[in-house]
Amino acid sequence: MKEIKNIKEKKFRRGRMSKEEVLEGQLKVLSRLYSDFVFSSTSSRKITLEYQDLEKIWKRKDKRTFNKMCRDISDFCSFVDLYERGIQVDKSTFFRSNLCKGRNVKERIAHKLGELISEISVNGLALGPGSTVLICTKVLAEEEKLPNVIVTNSLGVYDALKGYQITDLILTGGEYKAEIHACVGRGAVEGFRNARCEVSILGVSAINNDGELLVKYYDETDVLKQMLWSTSKRIFVVTSNEKFVSRDTFPVARIKELLEEINNVEIYIVTNSCKDLEDKEKQRQVKEVASTLEKIGNGKRLKIIWVDD
Repeated sequence: MKEIKNIKEKKFRRGRMSKEEVLEGQLKVLSRLYSDFVFSSTSSRKITLEYQDLEKIWKRKDKRTFNKMCRDISDFCSFVDLYERGIQVDKSTFFRSNLCKGRNVKERIAHKLGELISEISVNGLALGPGSTVLICTKVLAEEEKLPNVIVTNSLGVYDALKGYQITDLILTGGEYKAEIHACVGRGAVEGFRNARCEVSILGVSAINNDGELLVKYYDETDVLKQMLWSTSKRIFVVTSNEKFVSRDTFPVARIKELLEEINNVEIYIVTNSCKDLEDKEKQRQVKEVASTLEKIGNGKRLKIIWVDD
């Protein structure tokens, strides 16, 4: 990426351009080279990338061009991270690889979540890690549906909200785990325990027939368990319907135990419609798991919200 390299290495280092001018210059270069992406910036601290589904771009371009595009955009983001003193997300991590998958589905879930949160009074909101939670956070922020107090262990969520007017944006302590771009360990557990938020938003890797909410990494189980047990009013589980037929290793909690042990808490599972699945057998399996979950909830404090197109 010769043009971007020239702006980055020569003009910035010689002091001929301000940081804002460097960023704007790189945005213009990227916009010209890659028409699939729309790059915009209102300041050096708020840069927006709006893009089509990467699978569609992949089909239209050869592999070398596609990979070069991703490297150029990654280089630009690394440059922004460097001068904004943010934590760079390695492109090989689980978090990064899942960020672009099923973007349309995640945004639909996010808009529905906004409607559901608007129905209740929320002062404190706890947010877990994961790409679905991150996209939900961005949509809620744009729609101005976030409460004044946000507590999270996710560096992705924290960075995404820094440009918005939130009274208290609290990042838990703990050890940084690159795979999920979030904090884990005792500090993160204590952060959620002390917060005691009314509402929490959790992303999961799988939900099984026993009503277990599962994640991919053991390190995050204690943290998320504490986040859920510290929620007093409503837990939102945001996930695609494919997670109803997925398998993963590490359970965070059982829905039945959450309903029994946390007085008056409600659990909403927000997912996309079964009509999104072309495989009839998978549709049947998803409906079967959903039916079992509704029985566990006894039709009272557990609701499954299906999001259509």
